Amino acid sequence: PILSFNNILVDINTIKIIFFLFPTSKITTLKFCNNNFNIKSLECLITYLLTKPNNIYNFTYEWNDKISIDGNLYSYEDIISGKLNEKNNEKEFLILKKSQEILLNLITKVPNRLEALCLRGNLLGDEMAIKIFNDLKNELNYLRILNLFKNELTDNCIKTLGETMLINRRLEEINLGNNHLTDISMNIIKINYGKFEMNEQDLEE
Repeated sequence: PILSFNNILVDINTIKIIFFLFPTSKITTLKFCNNNFNIKSLECLITYLLTKPNNIYNFTYEWNDKISIDGNLYSYEDIISGKLNEKNNEKEFLILKKSQEILLNLITKVPNRLEALCLRGNLLGDEMAIKIFNDLKNELNYLRILNLFKNELTDNCIKTLGETMLINRRLEEINLGNNHLTDISMNIIKINYGKFEMNEQDLEE
């Protein structure tokens, strides 16, 4: 069963009601698409998802590249392009960065029940992707499916993904479509795909 919120604003009260009902529901997939979250509602959503009783194994937070700040929308792409910076847009810059760290909790808070995570179309950038790939090296992370379609990723983050692929034996599927990757990235993925570093005990077994 899926609970989906598409193209609508979601406030904190709605999130609290959802998670109040979850313990008695059979919903396993929760999806948010184009919702223009603000920092408080996003923090509430991710915190509740990770700490409140629920049966969510598949979580989608897609096409939410913009965060509402004082009634205005600011995109993660603004940071990548240099439109926003900490010196001249301190408040907006820091809020966008904080929202990325909140999303990163979906990977770093382990062990958790999430097996599939979709962050499609959020324009998160290489810096965020590198953090995600590094945290996927944690052996307590049970994520099997990760969707990073259209996130302004470049070759700069794929080296870290290659390192992760040598360590993480649970990740079965990763979507990197519609990013700015070249043959360099494809070669790194090809070289590391399906290979695992073995210690002496693994080799002996």
